[in-house]
Amino acid sequence: MLFSSCKGLKANICKRIINRAHRAAPYKFGGSSRVAYKVERIRDKVDKTDPTFHPDNLLIIPDYWLIGIRTSYDDTYVAGVDDAGKVEYNYPWCTVDETSPEGYTCLDLGPWNCSGGMTWTECCDYAKADVTDRGIASVDLHGNSLDCYDSPPPISEEDPVNYGRVKIHVDRGNIVVQAPKNG
Repeated sequence: MLFSSCKGLKANICKRIINRAHRAAPYKFGGSSRVAYKVERIRDKVDKTDPTFHPDNLLIIPDYWLIGIRTSYDDTYVAGVDDAGKVEYNYPWCTVDETSPEGYTCLDLGPWNCSGGMTWTECCDYAKADVTDRGIASVDLHGNSLDCYDSPPPISEEDPVNYGRVKIHVDRGNIVVQAPKNG
């Protein structure tokens, strides 16, 4: 079941909506006696033009230096978020710049078109080569090297279907950002 009415709501209110649906039709949840929730925070986009932004703010984001590459269900090719092969990096990439008054420069990276059957490692190599080809340092001002991780879809061979479970994706304010779905 898709819970479109949850998008934009707080996660706890969304859970109430889902619990009502479960009580009304438990068979749609695989007959489970209760719903198992998996609330996951998405990687928020950080805007370098925000006046409150400073590169040190990135340090509170776990693994900010990694590009998440969404793969296909069977993990054989890059699907991208909308199954179009498009891969984005949500953070400014800040590198040492001795010519800048601040001592650093922050740039936007990507997006990258990894369609056409690329594996996630091929896409990662492509993205990193694009960065260095543009003359951008692959090590940021905090000493972290740009790299990637394989991000299989929410329901995949690594995370099989379970109709008694609902995944809820929230932002840092605990607001639901995508319509939750059981499975």
